[in-house]
Amino acid sequence: MDQQEALTWIQVVQAGRFEGTEVEVKTAHRGLPQRLYETLSAFANHTGGGVVILGLDERRDFAVVGVDDPQQRLAVLGDQAARMEPPLRLHPVVVQVDEKPVIVFEVPECDYRRKP
Repeated sequence: MDQQEALTWIQVVQAGRFEGTEVEVKTAHRGLPQRLYETLSAFANHTGGGVVILGLDERRDFAVVGVDDPQQRLAVLGDQAARMEPPLRLHPVVVQVDEKPVIVFEVPECDYRRKP
């Protein structure tokens, strides 16, 4: 995923004001959500995978709240993805929206032989 694709996903979610079966929004303003592991697992087992956007607030019509310390969040995210079975290879992108950092990444579908 590149920066333009990430911005497009953000625009689609904000315009439609909803998440779909292939995209999940998490506020993540002050840290990664406790249930992010479940989201990663669900998308890895979902046909086609999915996209996660960190830094939008669903309860406020998907307003941009940004992510504090995006480099720290990326480090924790990478560690969490690496500890999954099978390990996930994420390629997150940090984009600036309304002068706030937002993290967007695809969760790839895992091989069918590794699915539960």
